[in-house]
Amino acid sequence: MKNNPLLVVAAVGVGWVATLCLARAQNGVVSPTSAAALPAPMSASDDILLKLLAVEKNLQTKIQDDIKNGRRSTEKELAPEVRALDALLAAHKGVKNDALAQVAMAKGILSFDCGEEDLGNQLLKQLIKDYPGTFTAQDAAAFIKSEKGAANYVAEFNAIRRQMVGQTVPDFQVNDIDGLPHSAVNYRGKVVLLDFWSTACVPCIVEMPNVQKVYAKYQGQGFEVLGVDEDNDMNDKVKLTAFLKTHNMSWSECYGGDSLISQKFHIMPLPANYLVDRDGTIIGMDLLGKDLDVAVAKAVAAK
Repeated sequence: MKNNPLLVVAAVGVGWVATLCLARAQNGVVSPTSAAALPAPMSASDDILLKLLAVEKNLQTKIQDDIKNGRRSTEKELAPEVRALDALLAAHKGVKNDALAQVAMAKGILSFDCGEEDLGNQLLKQLIKDYPGTFTAQDAAAFIKSEKGAANYVAEFNAIRRQMVGQTVPDFQVNDIDGLPHSAVNYRGKVVLLDFWSTACVPCIVEMPNVQKVYAKYQGQGFEVLGVDEDNDMNDKVKLTAFLKTHNMSWSECYGGDSLISQKFHIMPLPANYLVDRDGTIIGMDLLGKDLDVAVAKAVAAK
């Protein structure tokens, strides 16, 4: 698998490995005690994924620097991150959940990035054997078949994401750019579009006027939008607020890079969105153009 463009796709998003399968492990929703429910205690899976996310941020910096310099990262350069992944696996020896599968996935992908394709294939095949039935095992299988290129991998990745449609929305707690809390519980009784985007994503910006139109049309009927900014370098309230004002984005916005919301919804390629009904069930995914209007109209009418 030489010069696989997938490695570039993988390297450009914070927490790209951790975008697999947490939603199934975290599919329960916290019962509300008030309109602003207290955050749920962190689960063991969340703790593992936060540690994995920290490792991946270091990896992203190193890999992107090497890509800019026209070279490939070496095994020696990434050794500290490999040791951190090994330590995570060792600390939870015998645990067979999706979060640990993602740690194993990260280690396998690193082998590919260092040019060790045979070792990478071996590690991913072992992952599939050790963690059967998980989203991560499915994604590992998709990666192994990705010699056809990144587009083939993204298509298979999105097929895995579609399994979330019809399931209860994963619980999440996140603060918007004004510090106000948002969670799955808070949106019960409303139809909500979880819209994942980036200022660097041209299709996201092209689609934005359509989101604005649908938001204005149905807001008074119980429809809300929660935007999730995926820019790695946009965690600046002044810059983001100016961008939102320029593009007339008047709904709530939060940052995705430093929270688990993007991981819980398996976000990698952009634009991406999920439509959630009043009962907290995911009823649509990646709805664009007229499809978004039709889906929202049907959802708000179902009271």
